[in-house]
Amino acid sequence: MKIQVPFSCIRKQLVYDLIGKDSYRGVTLSYAWLANQSGHFALGFVPTCFIYQLLRHCWAIENPSIVAAWLVALFWLLFEVFNVLKSIFFSKPKGGFTFQPRWGNVVFDTATDVLVFAIGAFAASVACNWCHNLWIEWLVAMLLFLYPAYYWYTTKICQQQADFPFQFRLSQWAGGLTEEQKRTVLHFLAQGLNHQSQHLLVTGAINSGKTSIGIGIGNELAIQHQAVSYVTATKLLELFYLPNPALENNRLWHWRNAGTLIIDDINPALPNGATAIFLSSAIMKAHLQNPFFGQQNTTALLQQNVIWILGSGTGGQAQLSDWQSMLQQLGIAPANIVWLHL
Repeated sequence: MKIQVPFSCIRKQLVYDLIGKDSYRGVTLSYAWLANQSGHFALGFVPTCFIYQLLRHCWAIENPSIVAAWLVALFWLLFEVFNVLKSIFFSKPKGGFTFQPRWGNVVFDTATDVLVFAIGAFAASVACNWCHNLWIEWLVAMLLFLYPAYYWYTTKICQQQADFPFQFRLSQWAGGLTEEQKRTVLHFLAQGLNHQSQHLLVTGAINSGKTSIGIGIGNELAIQHQAVSYVTATKLLELFYLPNPALENNRLWHWRNAGTLIIDDINPALPNGATAIFLSSAIMKAHLQNPFFGQQNTTALLQQNVIWILGSGTGGQAQLSDWQSMLQQLGIAPANIVWLHL
């Protein structure tokens, strides 16, 4: 489900990010993006001021403020182009990427950074020596910045509202996967974008990367402005008995109306690596179909893409079959139930 972030939400998030102390309430992803771009602005502004003074006092150059601004903007352009090319051609992990980065996304992010560098440089040029032409150039740069600022800020809002415990991109996956496993992941990702309900059962040994692969898939969807929710199994059991929460504190969705739901730690491994069944499919179904909100819970799961991270304590093929049967009993077609073993 693609989300259109309303301007009222953006305004509230801006007020939250810009006013107040993050030292006692934590740093949001949107705040981190604003801080990052402020740093880029400063890296354009401050060097331009220094170079302007140097050109003004040491060399007889006409329009030193313009020259300084263009020198700084050109330097950061070349620097960022080098960084992108280095990432594409020289910084690949050994054996290549398991999942290719979204290079268009990387290039757009780089172009945004270069634009902010230029805005800082031309702002310094205007401050050092007022010129009508410089003001126009700075204004054009600011107008060009409106769209990427809106895109990236709303992207960060979608990511942080997914409640991921950590940030992870699929391109960061360093574990080995077969071609069939890769196709399974990419197909589920495509289904999430096409709003086709599918359920992915993820199993594997301890430290095999089950949570990482689930969050990686969810994060790729969130970056494309899809409504994603991450929740642990024990927390979800509680949510099964609660009505839909009021969308307060700038929230845009809750777990029942998310397009993709990630359910983690269904049967986490014991500290000694032993397996145990803490939450069977029968117990999950009993709580899911409780007499208070069972219909709402079932309807939500039938409409969503769901990643079930079953854990190393699932107990083998027999227990996996139990979970598959439970999903079929809820009304999910067998063709929409996929298994990924890491």
